[in-house]
Amino acid sequence: MTIRNLEIFVAVCENMNMSAAAAKLFVSQSAVSQSIRDLETHFNLRLFERNSNKLYLTPPGKELLKYAEQLLEYYEHMETGMRIEYGKPHVRIGTIMPYMMVDMVADYLAEGNDTDISMHVYDHDRIISLLRSADLDLAITDSRIEQSDLDTYLLMSNEMSFMCCSNTRLHPSLQENPAVITLQDFASIPLVVAEPSRIMYDKLFMELQRKGIHYVIRGTFLDYPSLERAVINDLGVAIHHNPKAFHSGNCKSFQVEGIRLHRKLYLICHKSRSGSPRIQHLIDFIMNNVGERYRNLDL
Repeated sequence: MTIRNLEIFVAVCENMNMSAAAAKLFVSQSAVSQSIRDLETHFNLRLFERNSNKLYLTPPGKELLKYAEQLLEYYEHMETGMRIEYGKPHVRIGTIMPYMMVDMVADYLAEGNDTDISMHVYDHDRIISLLRSADLDLAITDSRIEQSDLDTYLLMSNEMSFMCCSNTRLHPSLQENPAVITLQDFASIPLVVAEPSRIMYDKLFMELQRKGIHYVIRGTFLDYPSLERAVINDLGVAIHHNPKAFHSGNCKSFQVEGIRLHRKLYLICHKSRSGSPRIQHLIDFIMNNVGERYRNLDL
């Protein structure tokens, strides 16, 4: 029996569904099933009953759940305490914005801080999941999270810009300088979407729907370089927090009448970590330095 077995067992209990537990833990369903079988073999007890594709905890399963939750909590305290007191401090940071994270860590270490920092790039939902399970210590993301086990700090706010190809043929109004387009004309122009900014795009879509404006999505991309390439090739228009992020010079910003969007960035910390002097020092560094540095730069 391992700690990982117990983590998987608790995840299955929380969801009462092995597929959902596998998705939450980012492992295969077969791995979850095998872990549960390992536990049942270890104790020689059946932990779940299966009826009509539904899972139900048996009495031994309910008892094990209580022990598992306590053990995992103690295990987390042990990991944190030993690292803080005796080992080289280790901080795990996650973000949807890799460039910002890389520069932030480089600046922090350049000041002589000896904290061991590991960096991870995930989508928003996975970041929050890992924060809540204490598998990340800090995260920078674009959505405020109201959870009792997380501390959230407003890092910065940027106005979003609409971007198009400098020589676009998508609409005559976009060829003007400065370019301003009506909502009705905007509805005829295809959009290209960046997954890292999905929350911001969702706000745009809600605003367009509220105003009764239809829109067309021509493509969805996992990173900003691909998004920029689509805009340069005049496949559609995009939104971004800063037009300077489009480094090629082949793109320009434009305005849409009646639409203004702001993107807020948040620094989030698991409450069990906020008591660590090392992590608090890093939080202070980010809040005092990074927000000002990146307010007008590419994230």
